[in-house]
Amino acid sequence: MANPKKKTRRHSYRNRASPRTAALAPMASAPAAGQAPGPHDETNGWRAIKAAGGALAITIAGAMAARQDWIPPKVLTGALTGVGAALAVGAPSATARSIGLGVMASAGGQFGLMMIDEEQFRAAAAKKEQLASNTPSPGKGRANAGELPGDALARAYERARLRMAMSGDGTG
Repeated sequence: MANPKKKTRRHSYRNRASPRTAALAPMASAPAAGQAPGPHDETNGWRAIKAAGGALAITIAGAMAARQDWIPPKVLTGALTGVGAALAVGAPSATARSIGLGVMASAGGQFGLMMIDEEQFRAAAAKKEQLASNTPSPGKGRANAGELPGDALARAYERARLRMAMSGDGTG
């Protein structure tokens, strides 16, 4: 053998996966088009149902806790929003994450409505106070300002008779 052939290794491209690693890469969890979802695959419908279940559960639990008046409702809904956010971000299972999204959405919505309602209440109270300060006080007046004097009817008849006499339409 005079000239044995040398095997030269070709440098692989930087982002190119070797055939071995491509074969070992995990398949996507979502089923391909036309395939039915497996028992462990979650569809968007199931995620939405789980989120709605979390929202319903937290609405009922929050209403019961608010009715017991253990802690102020704003603090309660703020804490529940935080718990839901923590579940949505850090839960190990997909079910807990979906429920956490529902909890966060429901409690966050209630918290926002409470804050808006408080602002409207403050604005209404300020407007009411402003109107109360602008109305004149009853001041000094007659004590019986709501009543008619005893001879008011007789004076009204007299004025009417004088007007008719001055206009010339009267008979007197």
